Amino acid sequence: MYICVSIRPTVEIEKVMRRNLLLGILSVIIIITSYSHFTDEPTQAVLTASSDSTYHETAGENVSVEDSINALIETFNFDLKEHVIDSIFQRRAKHNAFNGVILAAQKGQVIYEEAFGWANTSKKEKMQKDHVFQLASVSKQFTAASVMLLKQKGLLAYEDTIQQYIPNFPYEGITIRQLLTHRSGLPNYIYKAEEYYPKSYHHDSVVSNEEIMEMLIADPPNKYGQPDGRFLYSNTGYIVLASIVEEVSGLPFDVFLKKEIFEPLGMKNTFARSVQTPKEQLEKVVQGYTARRRPYRDYFLDTVMGDKSVYSTAYDMFLWDKALLDGTIIQKDILADAFEKGSPKKRGKYNYGFGYRLYETTDGKTVVYHTGWWKGFSTLFVHYPESESCLIILTNRLNKSYYNINMVLDTLAIPEYHRT
Repeated sequence: MYICVSIRPTVEIEKVMRRNLLLGILSVIIIITSYSHFTDEPTQAVLTASSDSTYHETAGENVSVEDSINALIETFNFDLKEHVIDSIFQRRAKHNAFNGVILAAQKGQVIYEEAFGWANTSKKEKMQKDHVFQLASVSKQFTAASVMLLKQKGLLAYEDTIQQYIPNFPYEGITIRQLLTHRSGLPNYIYKAEEYYPKSYHHDSVVSNEEIMEMLIADPPNKYGQPDGRFLYSNTGYIVLASIVEEVSGLPFDVFLKKEIFEPLGMKNTFARSVQTPKEQLEKVVQGYTARRRPYRDYFLDTVMGDKSVYSTAYDMFLWDKALLDGTIIQKDILADAFEKGSPKKRGKYNYGFGYRLYETTDGKTVVYHTGWWKGFSTLFVHYPESESCLIILTNRLNKSYYNINMVLDTLAIPEYHRT
């Protein structure tokens, strides 16, 4: 088994290490448990403000999201003994500062995994390590991986257009590469669907990818930009990719993921939720909550796949991270494309590859990651290729109360870290 530290640090060094770790992780927890939007899709106001220099969801508010992820990427220290990491999180959540599961791993070994809070408050069901979460936009890496698998088999090319697979799709001149890197200019299907389907439908029914594609074809909303004009985060692009995977493979998207990725890797608690998913498969899924601890109701778009709707556990995501390092599913030369910058580099260190955000650290290393937000679920997956490490944070409560890190420090009751 891989041992992270062989010599116990001095008390002062350990305190500094603990503080760096705490600040990095808590700054991210604050953000991922306080974000109120449903998805990573940009708001309409941002569409006119964003430019090629902005590689994240919004031009204003969400810069703080990226800065907080940046803090975690730069400060998270995997060379800590398990008991040091655990001591930080055991002084947690007396006032519900964090609710979810955290896993850290290095060199193919889990060095920390713990569950906190409640899976379901009304049932008094405590969170367990094997509880299942909606991954939200962290799901996008599996959509990209599906496309790369088909590329690996010689069944498609990144420069192919949508119409080569979906001839009646109304937006022309968009390539698979542009869909992967969010440079398609496609409009937001979520806004359109919420108008297209009556409100009475929103919490009592579900829709399929096929129905969403039919909606876009029958009544296409105005596109947001020209193909390859600029980076513009697009959930729509990833449901189109899921439809292309179905056309090429001849399999429903959820079945393709199960057959080609989840089952081969032993990801026994992972699945993509479609309109065909049986209710019993959702029994292990934790309840998503608002900031006021009110449960989110099922939503008619919960079963739309490609942009979200992969459900998994922290440990299964660790198995996926191992596969990325080992080249088990996707050959390393093919996977390398996912970690290449998809947009011209402007200001800042952020970019987007295939299903992953890219961040360049201060020492020149590239870290790949993705965040996700959907109906109470906030998720983070960070993959460190050079150090062969990963960090996974899955939560089931949006919490606006913890914007200020000092509030979290107070909640965690760690005296040596209190402000003076």
